[in-house]
Amino acid sequence: MSTSTDRAEFSEALLLQPPDGPGLRVVGREVAVASADGQLQDCRLTFEVTAEQYRAAATRGLFHLAPDNRGPGADTFAPAGLVRIEARLDPAFVAEVELLGSDPEAVARALCEASASARWSPLLDTEAWFALHVTTPVPQDIDPEGELRVGYSTVFALDQPTAAGAGALRLPMLTVALEVLESRGVEWEETTDPEVIRAEVASESGEWTLFVVCREEHGRCSIYSQAPWTAPETSRPAMAELLTRLNYGLALGNLEMDFADGEVRFKTSVDVSGSHLALAMFDALLDANLAAMDAYLPALEAVRDGRMTPTEAAASVEL
Repeated sequence: MSTSTDRAEFSEALLLQPPDGPGLRVVGREVAVASADGQLQDCRLTFEVTAEQYRAAATRGLFHLAPDNRGPGADTFAPAGLVRIEARLDPAFVAEVELLGSDPEAVARALCEASASARWSPLLDTEAWFALHVTTPVPQDIDPEGELRVGYSTVFALDQPTAAGAGALRLPMLTVALEVLESRGVEWEETTDPEVIRAEVASESGEWTLFVVCREEHGRCSIYSQAPWTAPETSRPAMAELLTRLNYGLALGNLEMDFADGEVRFKTSVDVSGSHLALAMFDALLDANLAAMDAYLPALEAVRDGRMTPTEAAASVEL
């Protein structure tokens, strides 16, 4: 079966209509339409609300966010800033998307036009959308310009036929990873392991090898930035000290070394068991990984060559 997902990004205010009470003004961010063998399978809308709007919507159970539908992490989810919600269209309204040619840009345009003209549309009904993932950004130490999000998924994001609709359409994690890499123009190649790909990347600090490991059975995606050299045996104790100093306080990812051969790498990973790997999730994971290796590589090489002590090298890192 051949699957594909088309996306349309936009940034427009939308006035959604709850079952009762005043409308809910949100900011639309993306429409995604997934097809399998040319047949429409899934339509998703990603939008943002304020923390106060989220709490009100959750209290009212809008977007089917009733307490029983929220997944692990929902009880402790306490956003202070914008909340992003990715929602799936009720299968009962799929025909509305088909009438628009199953084109995400046409769907986004229809949403904006109906909202702006205060015209009723089933696509503007809050209950036509089932919330899948609810997230908010949090501070992170690796890449000040990057973004790390935390939140929770709902029961509608699980592959459960009892959930509304036929369950979420889950693309293989490696497919998601390749889509992100190709959108960035990163050339990749297969390895002897069908769940692992590699790519050569470069920054102002140097060049290194990137490995993406997607273990579908375990629901785990890991990204490794591997230094293009191995630490000599004589420098491995100092390198281990440097890694320990740099790892302390890291919010996302870690440096590690194989003492047997001196291989050094930076790892970021995510567990998506019971959910799915979203493009934005992998994109953020990749950003954090690349930014970290770019920042740490000069310090690693300085200790490898004996030009700096671990203390001096750690102090030289600027994040």
